[in-house]
Amino acid sequence: MYAKIITAIFFSALFCQARVLSLSDEKFASYFAVEGGSSLLKTTPFDENIASVDSYSDEYKVGMGGEFGFVYSSPYLAWRFSFEILKPSKLKEVQGLASATAQYTVDSDVTAVAPKLGLEIHLNKKTNNRFYLFGYYGSSNLTMTHAYTGVVSPNSDHTVEAKGSAAEMGGGLGFEMSFVDTTSFVIEVGYRSLIFKEIKYSKDVTTFQGAKTVGETLTNLNGENRSLNFSGYTASIGFRFWL
Repeated sequence: MYAKIITAIFFSALFCQARVLSLSDEKFASYFAVEGGSSLLKTTPFDENIASVDSYSDEYKVGMGGEFGFVYSSPYLAWRFSFEILKPSKLKEVQGLASATAQYTVDSDVTAVAPKLGLEIHLNKKTNNRFYLFGYYGSSNLTMTHAYTGVVSPNSDHTVEAKGSAAEMGGGLGFEMSFVDTTSFVIEVGYRSLIFKEIKYSKDVTTFQGAKTVGETLTNLNGENRSLNFSGYTASIGFRFWL
């Protein structure tokens, strides 16, 4: 009887023992990460509507986002397949000012999503940590909604909905280290290039510049296409769950 108990305890301990993570030997992981960085958007999503407006009470200052996906790794290289969401905080009741007098207010919501393919080059092969270079390419899709409320006549209330698409690429340096059990902790710093150069109305609307129809390109007061720049330096932290 005691022999059976000892045998049962032995095999229970054997099967319950945690697997030791060896980054140089791991093959497949799921992961997620959050990122932040300075934003070049500023007021570009909603400015250039009325000639008299010369400043705004708020702007996009910080870029924020997240990413989730899968990693397939070898000792020297790793492939990343991921889905990225860039979502700066919504702006509420931003005032368009003409000589400090509000002409209208706007609520601004901007989102860009992108499937991405990435490559990592491992710079060392330690079992518990490693540095790597990474690069990626993707196709990003933009959606934005701006709800304008007129303060001074003849400015009228309306909501602009628009969409766009653009190629995205970037790269940088990453560091991965063992964290808990088969989970690793990842830090990355890098640069993203992403500019939406052509954005089109996705809903008919009468704006400060007149009537606009679906498919018509958003323009500034000078007639040039409105563009949104999500490029910039980024930093992210995340976790990988090795299988």
